[in-house]
Amino acid sequence: MEKKYLILFAVLLVGSSIVTWVLLWSNPLSEVRADSDGMLLFSGRPAVNYTKTLLNETGDSTTYKIVYQSHGRLVHALLTYPKGSGPHPAFFILPGATVTKEGAQNGLGKDLNNQGFATLAIDQRGHGETGGNIPTIEYDFEFYSTGRGSVHQEMVYDGLRGFDVLWSEPDIDRNKIFVAGESMGGRFAIIAAGIEPRISGALLLSTSGYGFPAQDNPVAAEYLNSIDPDNYIGRISPRPVLMVHIKDDQVIPISIAEKTFSLAGEPKEFFTLFSGEHGYDTYPQEGKDWIMGKVREWA
Repeated sequence: MEKKYLILFAVLLVGSSIVTWVLLWSNPLSEVRADSDGMLLFSGRPAVNYTKTLLNETGDSTTYKIVYQSHGRLVHALLTYPKGSGPHPAFFILPGATVTKEGAQNGLGKDLNNQGFATLAIDQRGHGETGGNIPTIEYDFEFYSTGRGSVHQEMVYDGLRGFDVLWSEPDIDRNKIFVAGESMGGRFAIIAAGIEPRISGALLLSTSGYGFPAQDNPVAAEYLNSIDPDNYIGRISPRPVLMVHIKDDQVIPISIAEKTFSLAGEPKEFFTLFSGEHGYDTYPQEGKDWIMGKVREWA
């Protein structure tokens, strides 16, 4: 569809939330590239633009409000430094669906701060102050197939721009910037770590790939391959991968997580928890302690 007709279609839908989607997808993510295997490439990203405002300072930590630009949206985040002088090892945190930056920081983020890591927890698109909507994969593909972009691809880019913020901070140890992702955020975390070789390792909580079936439609195959973490997790090696999953997780069955883990290279470790539901905040304390002991070795 030509752009002039796309804009006309938007005008006819004034008053509907569909207008937002049409206008958003009329401007595809220009940085999208694919390698010879069809996997996303977001290399050569320009310098990230962001603002940094002091929010809170205690004896244990200092927290800043970060707002950074990422293709058509301002992503809101919390940057928290632990006490002590830098440079600090760091995690950028991609929360699960419905989880805000505050929720991620108050749980996983705070525990990582206590291990000496700085953290950048973001409001992913569709969440908190970042806002917007997250379409279903089917709806996302409908727009992708007509050249109007993909929100799922953009959310990978948002995570990488969070990495770029940490890379730009003078008190961050550039050799020790890790990604942590939970559930939906874990899927984007896998892809981000597979794309960006400067990410030092991945902590993956209650997540998995999709394992999409083979597609006869080449455009569908191109799109699904580009957003399936199963196609990226093997690229993280030789950087460490730590996956944690609840045995009876009712949201993402452990068998799917184990399949994704089997595709990862070494070094890697899979830890099964026998209580809890889905997501870090439901993990038993002994499970959280085990995780923190492992990531402390990364510092």
